[in-house]
Order: sequence, then C-alpha cells, then structure tokens
Amino acid sequence: MSERLSEAAARVTRDMKDVRGSEWTPERVRGAKVAAWRSAFAGLDFHLTWERDEGADEFHYDVIVTAENGESVVVSYCPDRRMPFVARGAQRVGEHQLLRVNGQPVTTQEAMAELEIGHDGVALRELAQRTLLRQLIDRTDPAVVTPSEDELRDAGDAFRVQHGLFDAKDTVRWLEERGMTWKMLLARLRRDVMVAKLREHVTANQVDAHFAVHGSDFDRVLVEELTLEPWADADAFVARARDGESLYTIGARAVRTGEARVFSTRAVRALDLAAVTVEGANAGVRSGTDGSAVVYRVVERTAAVLDDETIAAVAEHLFKRWLDARMSETHLEWQWGVVPARAADELAVAGVS
Repeated sequence: MSERLSEAAARVTRDMKDVRGSEWTPERVRGAKVAAWRSAFAGLDFHLTWERDEGADEFHYDVIVTAENGESVVVSYCPDRRMPFVARGAQRVGEHQLLRVNGQPVTTQEAMAELEIGHDGVALRELAQRTLLRQLIDRTDPAVVTPSEDELRDAGDAFRVQHGLFDAKDTVRWLEERGMTWKMLLARLRRDVMVAKLREHVTANQVDAHFAVHGSDFDRVLVEELTLEPWADADAFVARARDGESLYTIGARAVRTGEARVFSTRAVRALDLAAVTVEGANAGVRSGTDGSAVVYRVVERTAAVLDDETIAAVAEHLFKRWLDARMSETHLEWQWGVVPARAADELAVAGVS
C-alpha cells in the first residue's frame, strides 16, 4: 500500500470515531467527513457505503479509498458493542427473495432472468442507471445537491397529490402494499430532490443555447399510434399512413384481423419520434416498451416556445445525454446467473449447437 493511501486510511479511521448515534445519517457523514477527506487528499476517491442496523436504528459504514492507479483500501466502522455485518458470517432470512406471489417466493436471480429473457432491457438499464446516479451524487459537492427542508416538503406534497394520498390512512395503506416504511419513502423523496438539483447543476446555462439550435426538436406533436402484433408488416402500415389514410381506420381493420392490439393518441415532443424530424415525414414506426412495433402518424405539430414546460424538457434531454455519456464509461457486472463457460457446457450436454 502506498504511503499516501495509508495516510488517508488512517485519517478516515480517526475521523470515523466521531460518528456515534442515529443522528449521524449517511448524508451528514458525506457532508461533514467525505468532503473534508477529498479536499485533504486530492486525487484519491472516497466512496461511502452503508448498511442500516434496523434493530439499533444505527448505521454501519464502509469507506472505500481508491488511488488513481486503482489500488484501494476499505475502512469499516460500526457502532459501539455491535458486530459489523461483514463479520457476522450469516445472511438474513429471505435475503435473496425479491417477492412472494400467493406465498410462492421469487428469488432475485429468477426475477433478473425473467426481465432479461423477456427483453425488458429498459428496466435493467434503469436499475444500473439509478445506482450510477447515487454514485454521481455522492461525488458531487454536498452544497450543490443537499435539499432544503422546503424542497423536501414540496416534494412530499407533490408525491401525495400525484398518488392521491390525502390523509395518513391512505399513505399507510400505500406503503404497506409496497412493503415500504415511512423512512424508506422519505429517503426516496430525498434522493429524487437530489437528482433534480444535480440535473439543474449539470445543465446550468445550457438550455437557451441548445434551444436556439435545436428548438424544433421540442415541438409538440399530436400522434395516432397503432401497436402491432409481431407478425404484422410494419412497413406496409407506415406506407398506408404516409399516403394519408387515417391510422384509426387502418387500426380498426387491423385489430379485427388480429394484426394489431390497440390504437391510441397522445402528445409528445418531436425528438421522441425520429421520423418526424427526418425529411418532414408524417408517419413512421418505433419500438414499444415490450419490443413490439408501434406505427404512428402525425396529426398536428405545434412549434415550441421556451416556456417553463419546454425549459424543463430541454434540461431533461441535456441531463439524459450527459448521463448516457457517464453510463458509457461505466463498468457493469451482473452478479447473477451462470458464467459463460458453464452456460456453454450446459448447452453442449443438452445437444444445442
């Protein structure tokens, strides 16, 4: 271990002795300790992880200190007279069970396999992206992302209105249906506010310039949409829509013949429909969330103006682009399923070539 890494580990060990009691939340440790370590040891990365001891309402912490060459050391801390989770040599009952359906447990591995085989790559990517967001927030100046009490209160009010939770009874029922506690919900709301503040920080002073060049991407577009069955010829439906035939009329026949599932209309931003911005095409096809083909036809298009709603849409687009760039630099390791060599052996035994 390098001398500088050793010094950093010693500093972390010394400083963590002050962390006593439930008032030392992860947010407080990050703001009071991690920021100071990063300032004192430029070039080293300090990543704080934690485990909540529900029985004692206290936190167990691990601080991962990493040098630029990848060398790292981990400093673990737990409250007085408690045993660190890593030293317990046991797992909680049902730790690998994600949910139960009519009493039948579904393991995390089974759920992941269902998502992967079911082509729900969006859900898996979002899971990884949410984890990356937590890391990015952890590495951002606490003064930038720490929410105020007013911001947390507003987030709580907006959440209750959105979900129709107008009294304590409704809120308790909502939490119980999802296996959540009030503290878990508050932590989620706090994280959402921190993400919003990170988005504002990342996109500051970029919205006006981006809109000046790409304003048409944010036009409001009213579209008809027809979700097709896998065997339907999507190109043929697009050609008929581009010839001016109403997608409603096309869809009514397609549903009767079993080629389509559902017809709908909705308002979107132009950038959400690639064909709308390519040579002024008035119809096209996109992929649905389940991988199905969705044919759409533009009914009406309204030029965007830089109002509050459009400003939010531009900022969200810029933030997503920034986050996608961070994701492209991220190394993902899915800790489930079988290793490739074992999978190949199983296929060979089964006679699959």
